[in-house]
Amino acid sequence: MAQVVYKGVDGDSGITGSLFQGTKFWLSHRVPSRSGFIEMVKANGGEVVSLEKLADIKIVDHLKQDAIPGTHSFQYIERSVRNGVLENLDDHQAGPKQRSARPAGAIGQSAKGTRVPFSAEDDRVLCDWVLGNQKKGGFTAGNEIYKQLWENNPRHTWQSWRDRWVKYVKYSARAMQIEGDAPPTPPTEEPEIATTHVAAAPVMEAARVPFTAEDAQALLQVAEDILEILPESRTAAWEKWADTVGATQ
Repeated sequence: MAQVVYKGVDGDSGITGSLFQGTKFWLSHRVPSRSGFIEMVKANGGEVVSLEKLADIKIVDHLKQDAIPGTHSFQYIERSVRNGVLENLDDHQAGPKQRSARPAGAIGQSAKGTRVPFSAEDDRVLCDWVLGNQKKGGFTAGNEIYKQLWENNPRHTWQSWRDRWVKYVKYSARAMQIEGDAPPTPPTEEPEIATTHVAAAPVMEAARVPFTAEDAQALLQVAEDILEILPESRTAAWEKWADTVGATQ
C-alpha cells in the first residue's frame, strides 16, 4: 500500500512522512542534485549521516564507473518517493555485487557453476583450519567455521568445504596431522666414489723461427703487392705467402 510522501518540503519544517522511517542514508557528494535528495530523505522520515560506516544505505551516482560494492543509485530515493512505496533495494545496486554465501543446493559448485576437484593441498588447508579451530575451543558441527574458511579461501564453496570434512578429511585428519608434524627425512648419504685424476698432457707450442736477412729481402721484393691487398683478403694472402715461402726453403 502506498504511503503519504512529501517532496519539495523542508525536512526541518516538522512535516514528515514515514517512508524512510528508521533508515540512515549516506549520499555521495557526486550525486546530482544532492541537496534535493537529502530533503526527500528527511521529509519522509529518513536520516542523513556524514560517515559511510554509519549508514544503512549508501547512495551514489550509478552512472559513474567507479562505484564501490554495497552502494546504490539515487534512483532508489527518487522512485520510492514517486510511487509512495519502497523500491526493491537490490534493483538499484550501483557497484559490483557483494559476494554472499551460496545456498546449500550449491554444494561442490564454484562461482561459475563448475565443480573444482579437491587437491591434497586443499585437504591439508581444511585439516589445519578445522583442527586449529578445535584447539581454540571451537566447534566443527556448525556452518560458521566453514563460511570463515570460504571467505579466506574461495576455491570451494563453504558447503563443499564442510562436506569434504564430514565425509573424508575428518577420518584421515589425525594421520595428516602426524605426517605434517613429523621431522623431515634426513638426506641419504651416498658413498663416495674414488676418482682418478689424470693430468692433462701439456700443449706444446710451435717453436718460433727468427727472421733472417733473406726473409726480409723476400718481403721487400713484394712490398708493393702487399700494400695493394684488400683488408678482407690479407689473412688468406699471408697464409698463401707462408705456404709458398716455406715450401721453397
